[in-house]
Amino acid sequence: MSTVDGRTRSVSGVCPHLGGILRWNDAERSWDCPLHGSRFAPDGELLEGPATSPLVPVDRDR
Repeated sequence: MSTVDGRTRSVSGVCPHLGGILRWNDAERSWDCPLHGSRFAPDGELLEGPATSPLVPVDRDR
């Protein structure tokens, strides 16, 4: 989960490329994968590969 500009979003913390555990990058305000460098926006949109798909949204009500 991340909150940027007052908006909170919940996305999977696992990279869809090879299952790396994502880390939040405060400077870039992105989710970054330490395995191969994929980067994702706070809402899970793919910014840089090698991943080819966005992050999966997580239902916070569960």
